[in-house]
Amino acid sequence: MSSTQAATVARLVLRLFALIYFAAFFSLYVQVPGLYSSDGILPVEAYLRQEAGHVYESGTLQEQFAAVPSLIWLPIRAGERPEVAMELVCLLGVLLALAATLSEYLCNKITFFLLWALYFSLHKVGQTFLWFQWDSLVCEAGVLMFLLAPLAPWSHRKQYDPRIAMTLVRWLFCRLCFASGVVKLTSMCPTWWDLSALYWHFESQCIPNPVAWYARLLPAWMLRFGVASTYMFLMAGGLFAMLPIKPLRVGGCFLSIALQILIILTGNFNFFNLVTIFLCIPMLADEGIVQNLPLSRALARGLRLTLNTLGVLLCLAVVVYWGILFNVRIEKTDEEGLHLAASINFGQQQYLDWVDQAYHVTSLIGAAALSLSILASFTSAVSSRSFPRISSVLFHALCAVIIFLVTLVPFSWMARADNITVPALSSRLYSVTQGFDLANSYGLFRRMTGVGGRPEVVVEMTSDHQHWTELDFRYKTNHVTRMPPLNVPHQPRLDWQMWFAALGSFNHNPWLINFLIKVMDGSPSVLSLLPTDTALALRQHPPVAMRMQFYTYHFTTNLSASEWWTRTRESVYMTELARSNPWCESFQQQMGYDKVSPLPETPTPLSSMLTTAQALVAEAGTRLSPRFGADAVVIASFWMLLIVVCLVTSRKSSQHTKASTTAGEKKHPLSSTNEVTKASGQTKKSSEKRPPKSP
Repeated sequence: MSSTQAATVARLVLRLFALIYFAAFFSLYVQVPGLYSSDGILPVEAYLRQEAGHVYESGTLQEQFAAVPSLIWLPIRAGERPEVAMELVCLLGVLLALAATLSEYLCNKITFFLLWALYFSLHKVGQTFLWFQWDSLVCEAGVLMFLLAPLAPWSHRKQYDPRIAMTLVRWLFCRLCFASGVVKLTSMCPTWWDLSALYWHFESQCIPNPVAWYARLLPAWMLRFGVASTYMFLMAGGLFAMLPIKPLRVGGCFLSIALQILIILTGNFNFFNLVTIFLCIPMLADEGIVQNLPLSRALARGLRLTLNTLGVLLCLAVVVYWGILFNVRIEKTDEEGLHLAASINFGQQQYLDWVDQAYHVTSLIGAAALSLSILASFTSAVSSRSFPRISSVLFHALCAVIIFLVTLVPFSWMARADNITVPALSSRLYSVTQGFDLANSYGLFRRMTGVGGRPEVVVEMTSDHQHWTELDFRYKTNHVTRMPPLNVPHQPRLDWQMWFAALGSFNHNPWLINFLIKVMDGSPSVLSLLPTDTALALRQHPPVAMRMQFYTYHFTTNLSASEWWTRTRESVYMTELARSNPWCESFQQQMGYDKVSPLPETPTPLSSMLTTAQALVAEAGTRLSPRFGADAVVIASFWMLLIVVCLVTSRKSSQHTKASTTAGEKKHPLSSTNEVTKASGQTKKSSEKRPPKSP
């Protein structure tokens, strides 16, 4: 692949990832007051005081950064409150990401370094609500976007060669998909081994959507076959990303995109699946090793044909091998009739041995692909005799080698530690860079939760200790008659954590206790995370006591029923907690929330401006959707921007094709004239030899 072709694809990837930044920042921006303000669920000031100690008030900027590496220290040192600093960082990220999405001119290293630094700063102080795998993925991919972007807006196109960074993007995609497939079986979860995981997944995922209800009604054989196909989509699709054979890469890309689209259609996993789709775009653009070799045109054509043929054969071989491993066959039963059946045809020890070998093979393939891209970029730079381009390639090559070595450490965690040898240099580099999220381990749904029913914590409240009503949430499964929501790419942090709380005890989720206390206090910030009508009612009449019940939910199976769920009360999750109970005050003192400084009587100009901005977004959201409020603005603006980017990209692609065609015609302007002249000369010559006609 030439550097010009790579630059075209790289700019598309950069704009799409800027859109991901926009969704991530905007989604968090509307939730910062409820999650991190002084009267929020997890006050960020309390966290900073705990982590930084005396440095919080009297330390230097260097000492504060050493304690908690985050840019929010800058507004804090200027006299702003920590939650105001978080809002400012979010708003700057929203505006900068929006500008980069709409303007290709701003897709440069300066912009993407700032975007990474802003989101990394939030990730470091976000605590429980920002410690998800997709937050780590955005931070890691953000470093690669920095390397992928041109140096500055005025950088000359001929000096921009993103092939090294694009190989790192493919390596991240390979690790993400391959490890996600591997860990499902290494966890020894029975549902992943007997291929019944999808039977429980659709109703037990964090926030189901309406399509999940219909997917749950699919025949059991189809769900088992879907689990078996998931392994091939993830493992083969991820491994194919690093191979130099185009049919394999394209096949792996479409397998991965198909899987991610199915997940988006049947679940609410915020921007996680969109990031995965955008990361695999370089697989479609890369032309492999043929164009990087000094070969004649005929030899290159023959080699390309050979590799393509080999790729097609390998694709077929992988499908056949997958069919053997999962014993894919056609069966006929009285209950399900004629159908495809699948079952795992290998043992657990055999699989673990294969994973150990797969780690070494995949790492070698990744190292070879990175070496090839470095060699191709360096050769092209030397032939251009441009010192800036040569120095740029050397810088990117050094960064790429360091990042690749660092990634080998978390990538090895999917295998058994006793059988894996990670290079000592990789371990040292990982320990040095661990705090900057250059590399992470991935693997969503290692073990299937909700086997036997969806666990849910139902929060109840009362004003007289006798009559109890349920607390309503925006997205969390509560009322059995309410249709599941659609919230991609928005990430409702509170509702997600309520799902995780149902998997354990409230003793392991102290934020949940403070959430109940803030609801009983009628905190406007916390109530802004709830539906608009619920928040309005609680502001006027806050409850005096709250409790939590543990329920098991199931999707209904009747298509004509008005209810989406059935539920059964299992036990008491937490007994009644009254706001007048002295334990509430002792809990807040134990968590350090009593040390949080009260709101000033006169807010700063910046704080007033941010409060006004939040109010405007909330008002616009209420007009779009009274239930979801500001979240509706996040969701609608993202999909509108995605449509705009697709239309602009399509238009530029058609213009580029037209320009290439015009350039081709201008390159040979005399070709048609020469052919006409040649034909005329032959006609003239033949007419001269012809004998004259008789009068």
